[in-house]
Amino acid sequence: MKPRWDRWPTAAAVIALAAAVVLVVIGVAVAATRTTDEYASTYTPSPDATAAPIPTVDLARVKSVLFIGDSWTYGTNAQPVTRGFAYRAAELLGVNYEVYGFGSVGYINTGADRAGAFAERWAKVAPKTVPDLIVLEGSQNDLDFRGNISDAANSFISTLKGQFPQSQIVMMGPAPASEGLISALAPIDSTLYDVAYAQRVPYISPLTLSWFDASNLAQFIDPGNGSPYPNTEGHNFIAEHLVAELRALSTS
Repeated sequence: MKPRWDRWPTAAAVIALAAAVVLVVIGVAVAATRTTDEYASTYTPSPDATAAPIPTVDLARVKSVLFIGDSWTYGTNAQPVTRGFAYRAAELLGVNYEVYGFGSVGYINTGADRAGAFAERWAKVAPKTVPDLIVLEGSQNDLDFRGNISDAANSFISTLKGQFPQSQIVMMGPAPASEGLISALAPIDSTLYDVAYAQRVPYISPLTLSWFDASNLAQFIDPGNGSPYPNTEGHNFIAEHLVAELRALSTS
């Protein structure tokens, strides 16, 4: 059986393992830093989740973060968009940032204008800095879209590694915007986990961690006109959970 080290153990789970062994939009610098209440993850590791070393993040050396993703990363429906989850996460971490969110796009979905998927659009971007951390989010836009998500995601991450060899990378899977998507997105989530495993990068799964479910979708997601997006509160909710998981993965 292939070792499984996702879906993410909390810091406590990592410490327990150690004891057992031994014993698009471009952001600007964030001036203010806030703290967030600790998030208690509901993750329960599978029996073989500790069979392989868990990829970690060294937050102590992260002074800048590059966010790449779809319209959720862009901040769609947040008021204003600069209260989107990427901006809020950067604020919570107290770091500089750049945000590139490509609406209606995914690893294989080329968008409403068919101008290209993540990789093709990223090729036209000229980031201003070399990030210490890259957070790659997405994407529910790939649902029911023809193409090989695994190959596309592997290729894009390899591109980012080649472009930023010193940068840490974290993948963040798609989050469900409705109850029906909770099960529908599972195959994409699983595929992206496998990509992260192959690439040896951490994978944070909002789906597996149950960030959204029937109890809170109405609070955090606006139904819109067939294209539901997080509201401002929802974006903040995502940011707090993302930062909590990054801290749980951190070695410092």
